[in-house]
Amino acid sequence: MKSEDQIKALEVLNGVTGVEKIKENFYYDETNNYRKVHFHEGRLNITDNGDFFLGGISLIKSEIDIEKIRKLTRIDKTASEIKFKNVASGDALSILNSKRLRIIFEELLECGAYVHFSRVDVLFWSIIDIIESVDYNFVPKDELIYHLHVKSRLYEILTADVKYCLKFFQKYNYPDISSENISNFYDELLSMVRWRTDYQYVDYLLLIFLTAGKKSKEATFIQNEDRLVLINDFTGFYRERTMSMPNSMHIFDNEHLARDSLSNFPSTYNGSPICNYKFMDSKLSPEIQISDVTIGLYARLINFCKRKSINEIKDIRKCLNGNQLSLLKIARDLVDRSDDYSRVLFNSIVPVQDQGKWAALVY
Repeated sequence: MKSEDQIKALEVLNGVTGVEKIKENFYYDETNNYRKVHFHEGRLNITDNGDFFLGGISLIKSEIDIEKIRKLTRIDKTASEIKFKNVASGDALSILNSKRLRIIFEELLECGAYVHFSRVDVLFWSIIDIIESVDYNFVPKDELIYHLHVKSRLYEILTADVKYCLKFFQKYNYPDISSENISNFYDELLSMVRWRTDYQYVDYLLLIFLTAGKKSKEATFIQNEDRLVLINDFTGFYRERTMSMPNSMHIFDNEHLARDSLSNFPSTYNGSPICNYKFMDSKLSPEIQISDVTIGLYARLINFCKRKSINEIKDIRKCLNGNQLSLLKIARDLVDRSDDYSRVLFNSIVPVQDQGKWAALVY
């Protein structure tokens, strides 16, 4: 695994350049780290608690004054560290009224910090391999550019009835489908799409991709994998960060699975193993503690929006009070400043239809 390959992919697929010039310290915490997603007694071992987030803050020629934050927020002196639960509670809209949360985000804005995160819809990530496994020789070249929309539409159709979707996966031992069942697997998907189509152009494209899958002799990413294990671990997202910004230092909260994987199977940059990361106890790192607070807010707001339509979110925004709107503006300004610095700071593997929902709440 070469960092150079990752950097090239960022340039070709996302138009992101200059990541080698980024030489900052990035601090991370995570939320909804399910560690492993698999079937157990006929159902998934997780409930739908929202997308996985890995991210936090980056400081540019500045430091976090943790004692100042403790004083301003009046956090209990007996608390060994600052956690999101110390500064806000309740649902997504309730936490926007938190004075403590607003104080911390004001400090981040004032000291010039950046925010960053990777976001992953677990079920979407599990489903997209169905399209990735298609033999693209059977797909017209002009249609390949729509692959993200095709993946999103397939996700939308399958998750319209999650119970049926999971039963379907079990039937074929997904993602360990036998060669003799590949054609049947894609054929059944074709039937589902035809039954649920509303004659969008993307439905026509999805049928083309699935028909190509039916013709394929093998399906690379949904065969010879651990049977009924959708996700083995989330280490790939820790690795992706270290490879995307190889000249930066990445400081993660302790996570032994990710630490062991990165150590045992090192990536390389300029022919040498990447050593641009470390794992720390959050009690020893004020920056990781603030990352917990930061990623806690963004994850809760984005997951809140994910389950609603754009119009519902706009109506909710009209009813927010001044305190709520103030914190939303600060959170938005931090994202805008960070995105202006480099789009590599944000990485999302989510359906196209979910990507812009949070914007309806904050703008």
